[in-house]
Amino acid sequence: MGFRLRSERHFSNYVKHYISLVTNALLIPLFGLTSLETLYGMLASTTTSAILMKALQTTNFFTRFLIGLSLFSNTINALDGPHYITRKFKQFIFNLQPAYMKLSPEQFKDTWFFDQGYQLAFVTVIWTIGIFFSAIAPLIPMIVFIYF
Repeated sequence: MGFRLRSERHFSNYVKHYISLVTNALLIPLFGLTSLETLYGMLASTTTSAILMKALQTTNFFTRFLIGLSLFSNTINALDGPHYITRKFKQFIFNLQPAYMKLSPEQFKDTWFFDQGYQLAFVTVIWTIGIFFSAIAPLIPMIVFIYF
């Protein structure tokens, strides 16, 4: 029963993060906009051909974005940077506390939580960008291949 609840929590996080990431990392930059309100206004007032022309003009941005993700994001995840920094900070704070405030004064417990919902949504958005641009810019699917 506990596994099912944890799985439902991750799936709920996945759906929320995916919608947010697709909106903020794909749709808004795709048209060179700054907010969700301008996206709604642009979609309501322009034709399909104008929308496609704007998509063709932003492939340079997505190429640089994916190269940066391939080099930087994968390195950080491979080195486990956020977990290492968080663990060291919490261990430092734990060691500053007096012994009477600690539940078990002899050891520090690492409580790192790997957010599967966000990580899966992030990887799925990268895959979505690769599929979306596969017909427009043939360089982007190759960069997505390097990412994975």
